[in-house]
Amino acid sequence: MLALGKQLARKVFSRNRYNQKFFEHSAVTKPAEKAVPDPVVESDAQPQIDSVDSLGVISGVPEKHLKRRVKIYKPPRTATQQGRGSKYAVWKLEFEKLEEGDRWTNPLMGWTSTGDPLSQTAVYFPDRESAIEYARRYGLSYIIYEPEEEEEHIRSFNAYGKSMVHQWNHNGIPKYEDEE
Repeated sequence: MLALGKQLARKVFSRNRYNQKFFEHSAVTKPAEKAVPDPVVESDAQPQIDSVDSLGVISGVPEKHLKRRVKIYKPPRTATQQGRGSKYAVWKLEFEKLEEGDRWTNPLMGWTSTGDPLSQTAVYFPDRESAIEYARRYGLSYIIYEPEEEEEHIRSFNAYGKSMVHQWNHNGIPKYEDEE
């Protein structure tokens, strides 16, 4: 019996691959270690925002970008067949382009290049108030362009309808010259 115990112990505690994998993936667990809370970061802690401008400061955005002005507007509908109650009725916030003339023509392809990544950036919102709240939260100065009222286009089909009256108001079945 003692010899069987030694052989079993030798097999179990040997350093072959199978036994290592067995003990790594086995149900044998170590005693639970106590979770030590991190003293710097607490799970319930929220950043304290003293003013509306401070969220932009703590977001990591460079100050020169926070001083830029944004425009908030409702883009016009595209010239497709969408109706007035379109699901794309959104408000757009985009950064104004810089006055320094930061665009140049690429000599190889002739494309226009820019050194200002924010001039191409736009953020879309479902309503005007959300866009204003976003700009205030990040401390951005903004201009709001109100959408122009669209005039209602009333189509008149009278001219077309009256021109076709003589073709539809005839007596009996029309006869053609070949049928007589």
